[in-house]
Amino acid sequence: MNPTPPVMTLELARQIEQMDIDYSISRLGGMQVAPGNPLGIQIKNYGNTFAFLIKAWPNFWYGQKVLGFSTIDSAYLTDIVLFFRQDSLSCRFEIIPGNLDEALATRLYELGLIQMGFSTALYGIPKRSLQPLPQGVTVQPVSPAQLDLFIDLYQDCFEYPRLVEKEKQIVRHWIENAQTEIDCFTASVGNQPAGIGILFSHGKVSLLADAAVLPRYRSSGCHTALVQHRIDRAVERGVDLLTSFPAFGSNSHRNLERAGLRIAYTKTMWYERTIEAR
Repeated sequence: MNPTPPVMTLELARQIEQMDIDYSISRLGGMQVAPGNPLGIQIKNYGNTFAFLIKAWPNFWYGQKVLGFSTIDSAYLTDIVLFFRQDSLSCRFEIIPGNLDEALATRLYELGLIQMGFSTALYGIPKRSLQPLPQGVTVQPVSPAQLDLFIDLYQDCFEYPRLVEKEKQIVRHWIENAQTEIDCFTASVGNQPAGIGILFSHGKVSLLADAAVLPRYRSSGCHTALVQHRIDRAVERGVDLLTSFPAFGSNSHRNLERAGLRIAYTKTMWYERTIEAR
């Protein structure tokens, strides 16, 4: 039986949300400092709020987002929206419970944003699993020589187009310079690469970050193995708390709950309406 996580409070929810911010800063900041910043990445701080912009990848989910926003930073709202619109980009605000009131929701709507989704935050206490990995599945850490394989497999697992060499160099720049904070893994079925997973650790907290499996290997136990292996690695790192941000009700969500994590909170996702709908 897994240890019981601490009772949820707004302070703890903000600590969990900070991991999402810290990982985004690590990832986008690590790519931003690639020579010449070819992706046009910008990270801007407004009080306790962070805005993340990737001009060259307008549809990548780690860009065009706002994290940490609350009533405390409401005076910056117009500036934040214009920060994206100056590059003709739509943005989304991810707002945790306790950080939104009626007046702020009204202002978001008046600026052309509408609440059109939810995102789930999970949390738990790390504990090494005693269960064997699913039969035929192995998980390996990614060595420097395997980074290109990892990057290609990442794109394939999430069903994105593969990156060109110039883009791979930017991603490698982040991974190679964040090795004290991130662990990258691949899962294999037999001898065939089948899935990827990332663990991000900061202070005494670890984030079970991106994880995905190739379509033909889904339901093979790969994702379960990646969850289990990353939790074991978090135990080795000596952290006190685990977090993750899966899509609500997804296979990832279910596998994480089976591993002992539970829902911390659900945050609202505010997206810009289309021009025609305004």
